[in-house]
Amino acid sequence: MPPRTRQVIGLCIVASALTLALPASPTQAQQYTITGLDSPPGFRTIAHAVNSSGRVAGGVAVTGDDPVESEVLNAALWIGGSLTNLGVLGPDAPPGVLPRPASEALGINDRGQVVGYSAQPGGAEQAFIWLPTAEPLLNGVPSGLSALPGFAPGAATSALDIADSCVVVGIAADPASGLPRAVRWQWSGAWSMLDLTPPQAQWGVATAINASGQIAGYASIDGVPTAFMWLPQPAHSLPAGSSLLGVSGVVGDINIHGQVCGHSSGAMGYIWAPAASPPLLEGANTLDLSGFSSVLSVAPHGLSDDGRAVGTVLAAYTPPEGEPITQEQAWVSTGGMAEPLLGLLQPGHSWTRLIGATDTNSAGQIVGEGEMDGLRRAFICSAGAGACPADFNQSGAVTSSDITSFLSAWFADLAGGTTNADFNDSGATTSADITAFLGAWFTAIAQGGCG
Repeated sequence: MPPRTRQVIGLCIVASALTLALPASPTQAQQYTITGLDSPPGFRTIAHAVNSSGRVAGGVAVTGDDPVESEVLNAALWIGGSLTNLGVLGPDAPPGVLPRPASEALGINDRGQVVGYSAQPGGAEQAFIWLPTAEPLLNGVPSGLSALPGFAPGAATSALDIADSCVVVGIAADPASGLPRAVRWQWSGAWSMLDLTPPQAQWGVATAINASGQIAGYASIDGVPTAFMWLPQPAHSLPAGSSLLGVSGVVGDINIHGQVCGHSSGAMGYIWAPAASPPLLEGANTLDLSGFSSVLSVAPHGLSDDGRAVGTVLAAYTPPEGEPITQEQAWVSTGGMAEPLLGLLQPGHSWTRLIGATDTNSAGQIVGEGEMDGLRRAFICSAGAGACPADFNQSGAVTSSDITSFLSAWFADLAGGTTNADFNDSGATTSADITAFLGAWFTAIAQGGCG
């Protein structure tokens, strides 16, 4: 047996024994810690998606001589808070030269693969996939940025989400009408594109895909945006293919349970559940917005597998001195009332406003855009994992169950090529992550918790 194999097995035996022997060590009630994502000084960043290991996809403003330049974005990836500019499809312009191409990263999977769009000046948006390294499931697709096809050369496309199976969803413009169609891209020696738009719809958008290949989106039915789900095989009492969900409005996300979040044509947020799962009832569940006053609209953007929803609310209020104004605010809900995310942050931060929350993962992390020192910046909030890394299962206590959860994630990474147990943030899941996690776990136990 190789020494490396013996080391891993030894660590797992020690960890497994501990799960049977040690009691819980309580932590403080969870609050969110917030971190601004790395950006060039003075330029805007925005976060759109976060994967299970906390890698964030979004956009970063590029520099230039013209003030308008600060609103031209390039696709960005943050790993451990450190920024990588993913560039653009086709030629880029030298610094300071206008006009210049733009791009934005909109989705990321647990393999660290990113999707989004790129556009040359005056040209249509073009969907891309970015691979950090060569991917066996995409044999023949190079690392870095690659274009995804449309219905015709030059027709607009945009990729909105990517599953761990490397299946991509988004929109592609119909060359005849110019209207978007909900599509799925899949690789089999070449990219194939499947139109998912319900047959009775005039146009459609595929916004999200879950680990089972189930796709959620919205489509225009007689001029009314309506939620739909596309299934690769029958599930949730629905047939294979596209089915309308009986709720109008825009869809934000879908989780592993087939639950879908979005906002209705009446501008109110909902979570649609295929079956009752307390506190959710079967069908559309309206979000509880009693934590806000004078709500004008709400848009859920992200929904984790453990039921956490995040989004943006537009509310009106009157300052102590002045006229009434409207303002966007980020919110989070864990099955109950939607709460302002800013009010849940640990004391001592410098953020004046959290404008919107765009995505969340099952590790309790939330990403979005906020305002600090007068500048709009991307942020990542962490609950439990940020404040207490040893509380791996986010239970609010450091227990032997955290070791079990970590080892399950670690072995799943080895089998699936993901990095959810990359505890030391090295970019790969290895035996060093077990050592790092156990070190943090023993430290938390010795200190009586992470509080």
